[in-house]
Amino acid sequence: MREQQVSFHREQTGATRPHLPYRADIDGLRAIAILSVLAFHALPSSVGGGFVGVDIFFVISGYLISRIILSELAQGTFSFTTFYARRARRLFPSLATVAAATWAAGYYLLLPTDFASLGRHLLAGAGFASNFLTFSEVGYFDAPAATKPLLHLWSLGVEEQFYIIFPAVVFLAARFRTGIAIAIVGFFAASFLLNVGTIHQHASFAFYLPLTRLWEFLIGSVLAYGEIHGMKWRLLSMSEQRPTLRELGAGAGLLMLVASIVFVRQATFPGWWAILPALGAALLIGTGPDTWVGKALSNRVFVFIGLISYPLYLWHWSLIVMGKMFMRGEHPNTVTLVAIPLAFVLAWLSYRYIERPIRASRPKAQRRWLTIGCASCLAVVALLGAVTARDGLVVRYPEQIRNIVHLNQTHGEDYPLIPGLGAATNDKGPLVVVWGDSHAQHLLPGLRKLQDERTFRLLQLVWWDQCPPVGMIPDWDRCPYPGPVAMAQLKTLSPDVVILAANWLHYGNRVEKINATLSFLREIGVRKIVLMGPVPWFPRPPRITLYEAYLADPLRPLPDRLSGFDEPHFAVESELKEIAARFGVIYISPRSILCNDQGCLARLGNSAKDIVQVDGNHFAAGGSEYFVRHIAPLLFGE
Repeated sequence: MREQQVSFHREQTGATRPHLPYRADIDGLRAIAILSVLAFHALPSSVGGGFVGVDIFFVISGYLISRIILSELAQGTFSFTTFYARRARRLFPSLATVAAATWAAGYYLLLPTDFASLGRHLLAGAGFASNFLTFSEVGYFDAPAATKPLLHLWSLGVEEQFYIIFPAVVFLAARFRTGIAIAIVGFFAASFLLNVGTIHQHASFAFYLPLTRLWEFLIGSVLAYGEIHGMKWRLLSMSEQRPTLRELGAGAGLLMLVASIVFVRQATFPGWWAILPALGAALLIGTGPDTWVGKALSNRVFVFIGLISYPLYLWHWSLIVMGKMFMRGEHPNTVTLVAIPLAFVLAWLSYRYIERPIRASRPKAQRRWLTIGCASCLAVVALLGAVTARDGLVVRYPEQIRNIVHLNQTHGEDYPLIPGLGAATNDKGPLVVVWGDSHAQHLLPGLRKLQDERTFRLLQLVWWDQCPPVGMIPDWDRCPYPGPVAMAQLKTLSPDVVILAANWLHYGNRVEKINATLSFLREIGVRKIVLMGPVPWFPRPPRITLYEAYLADPLRPLPDRLSGFDEPHFAVESELKEIAARFGVIYISPRSILCNDQGCLARLGNSAKDIVQVDGNHFAAGGSEYFVRHIAPLLFGE
C-alpha cells in the first residue's frame, strides 16, 4: 500500500526527490482540514471548524513548501522560475475552472450589483489578492458573506503571498550561516505579536492580511527546517527511539484540533486561539506517520479526501452560495446538504481530469508550455472579472428592466459626507442635528437636497450600527461613539431641531430609555424634537422583487408598491407614539407616508435612481429626498 501511494503521488505531482518522501498522513491531515471546513457550513454545532480548517491548511502548506525550498537551497538547485512554474501548474487549473464556472452561473443568477462584485472577486482571485479585497469591503454596508461565491479565495491569497515572501527571504538569508533559522524565528515572532496585538481593535486586519497570518505557515517552516538540516526531530524527542512520547504528542495534537473546533469563535480568531489548531497540526506533522494517529490519517479514505482537498475547497463555497441564489434564499440547509456532495463529485473530476494530467511528469519543454497555458487561462479569468466589475454586464437585460436593475445604487454614492458647519453651503440658518444609527443617516441625502430650497445648517451625530440615539447607555461598547459623548456635543451646539432615528426594534427594551434622551434635549433647550418611526422593512431589496415581478410576467407593468414587508418592525410604533405624546414632541411615521392598502412605495419612476430603498430597510437617495420633502413642513413648523 505504501509503495502504491508513493508511486501514485509521484505520478500526480512529478515528484522525484528521494530525500522528500511522500507522507500519506499529510494528505490525511488535509482531509481533517477540509472536513472541518465543510462541517462548519453543514453543521451549526461546528462552531470553529471553518477557521480551524484554514489554519491547518496554512501549517501544512508552510511545511511542504518550506521542505521543497530549503532542500533545494541546501543542494544549490533552487530556482525561482522553477518554483513558481510548479505553483502555477498546481494552483491555476482548478482555480480557473471553478472561477469560470462561477462566473457562468452568475451571468444567469446575479443582478448587476452582485455580478459586479463577483467580477471584482474574480479579478482579485486571479491575482491572489482576494484577502485584500475582502478586507477593504468589511463594513456595516458590505454585502453579507452568503452573497459572495468567491469569498473563500481570501485564504488562497494569503497562501500565495507566503509563497512570494518566504522564498525571497530564505534565499537572501541563506548567504549567512544561521541566516535561515534567524529569519524564520524572527518573522514568526513579529507576525505572531502583530496578530495578538491587533485582534481586539482590528479583528479584520488580523484575520485577512498576510502579516498577521504568516506565523501559521512558519510553524510548518520550523518543522521543515529541522528535517532538512538533519536534526531528525520528532518534536517531542530528538531520537526516534522514544515512541511513547511521539504517541502522546500525536494524541495531544489531535485533542488540540478537536478542542479548537469546539471552542474557537470568529470574533477572537486568529489571536491567541489560533495557537491551538496550529500547534495541534504541527504536533501531528512532527510526530510522523508511524503513530496511531498517523496511521489512522494514512487510511485510504482520508488520503483520497486529502488529495482532492484543494479543488474541494474551491468548489464547496461557490456551490453553496450559487445554490442559495438559485433557490432565492429558500431551504438554505437543504441547499448546503446538496452542494457538499456535489462538491465532492466536481472535486474528484477536477482532480482526475484536470490536475493529475497537468501535474504528471513530463519533459521540460512540455512543462514550460503547460505553465504558459495555465497562466493564460487564469489571465482570461482576470479579464472576465475586469469586464464584469465595470457595471455587472447590465446589457444582459431587456431595455425595459435595465434601469431598474442597474447598479448605480450603492450606499457610498447615496450617502455622501455632509460639509462641516461653517462651510459655504452649511453656514446659515437654524441648526438641524440628526442623531442615530444608519436609519438616521439615510435621511441625510434628502436633507442636503432640502438645503437647496431652505436655509438651515445640518449636522449628523453618529450613524454606526448599534449606536442608538440614547445617551444613558454608557456600557454600549459596540458603539464607537457612545451616547454621553454625543450628549456633550449637543450641549455645546445648542441645536434648533434634533431628529432622533434608529432601527428601534434592534435595541429591544432600550426604546424606553428614549425618555431620558428626550428629557435631556428638553433641558438643554432644543426648540423642536422629532422622533422618527420605523421605515418599511423588506426581506430583500425592492429592486430584486421588482425584477422577479418582471420575470413572472414581462408584459405586465412593474408595480409601484410592494407588499410582503416585515410587520414586526412596525410593532414598535405604538410605543414610540405614546412616548412622543407624553413629551409633546413630533412623531413622524414613515409608514403613513410611504404605505397604503396596496403596499409600500417601492419606486418613484422608471430609472434606478427612482428606487425608494437601496436595500431592505434603508432609503436610497431618491427615496430619502421624496420622504424629506413630505416631512419638511413638520420640521420647520409650517
